Amino acid sequence: MKLVPFNRAFTLIELLVVIAIVGILSGLVFVSMSGAIDAAKDAKRKTDLSAIQKALTMYQSSNGSYPILASCTIGSSCLETELASYIADLPIDSDATKHYTYSSDGTDFTLSATLSTGSTYTFNSTSGWAESSSPFVGWTYKKLVTLSSTLTQDYQIKLTIPFGSGGCESNCNADFSDLRFAATNGTVLSYWIESYTASTTATVWVKALNNSSSFYMYYKNTGATTTANGDNTFEFFDDFNGGSLDLTKWREDTSNFTVSGGILSNTTNGVELWSNAVITTSTNSYAMRTRSLISSNDNQIGLAHYVDYSPRAEIIQWTSSGAKFLGTTGWSAAGKYSLGAYHVFDILLIPNSTCVYKVDGTVSETQNYSSPGDMSIVASVGASGTTTSDWVLLRKYQSVEPTPSFGAEQSN
Repeated sequence: MKLVPFNRAFTLIELLVVIAIVGILSGLVFVSMSGAIDAAKDAKRKTDLSAIQKALTMYQSSNGSYPILASCTIGSSCLETELASYIADLPIDSDATKHYTYSSDGTDFTLSATLSTGSTYTFNSTSGWAESSSPFVGWTYKKLVTLSSTLTQDYQIKLTIPFGSGGCESNCNADFSDLRFAATNGTVLSYWIESYTASTTATVWVKALNNSSSFYMYYKNTGATTTANGDNTFEFFDDFNGGSLDLTKWREDTSNFTVSGGILSNTTNGVELWSNAVITTSTNSYAMRTRSLISSNDNQIGLAHYVDYSPRAEIIQWTSSGAKFLGTTGWSAAGKYSLGAYHVFDILLIPNSTCVYKVDGTVSETQNYSSPGDMSIVASVGASGTTTSDWVLLRKYQSVEPTPSFGAEQSN
């Protein structure tokens, strides 16, 4: 009997097992190749920044200073002209979503690149090379915020952030709740959102670090909720969001002031509320900022800044005809503002120099200030009526404040 060969085909299960094994092996190869490609790209980024750094050193040697530029994207009218004689081809990142950035005040400069891991690779002419991982995993984008001068102390920086172009490029949450900030070394920075108009703009204060000239703003994380905290950002802060007055922050006639719905109110004649925070102004400059509403009654003193020396000075009296400023030369003429509406009031103090008073960002009064003293924040009412305040803060201040500028959007 002749045997006939048996031709057996693969079963469906066997085929599926083979396909799965091939898929797994292909995936491992792809991951390995992808990692090697990312490593090669990062190595090139580091080499590129080193080449730019050397060209900048040669430029400074020839010209006496570095090119003075706010934060800019290299290769986009940034260093192209300045370094033409010092580097043959100015390198740019091969990834369209990542950029090399440069900023300098002429004395120091900073270069940075974003690596494939999301880490930031930075060279600073003072501190050298550094690599820091992103402190905000899950955030899609970031921007470098460059200051016009290097800080000599921790300092509260005011940012006006457009929702669209020039700000978070329509990529942040409509209420700006996903904004986060960190130093270039990855240290998370405290911040507070003063106000915002949904999908339009936000006013944000960031506490930047001493010796820094830039920091990062992170955004686009739809699941994020705000971590804004005024207490961590300012020297003194109260937004009156509790159900009662915070007695760790205030003293004196506390029982005559009420807190409700995030508003401090007082209708009692002749009482005063003093902050527990007392700042020595003889060597440091400070500014008080508050959002308050004044009614039509005369002789009301809302939240104001008070420097204790003889004669006492630097008090704002908000009257029906406007705001009066009490300095060493006496009461000023009343400035004008609309009554019955909230305004943002600033009092800016430079020791042994001047005290400047602003309403909604416009200078209303400036007086000489020649005697140091201790400063507190005081709220009082000198006649019948109601004084209400939404929030108050005390921050550091200097006559020439560092101004921020936003760099190009980068992948995080």
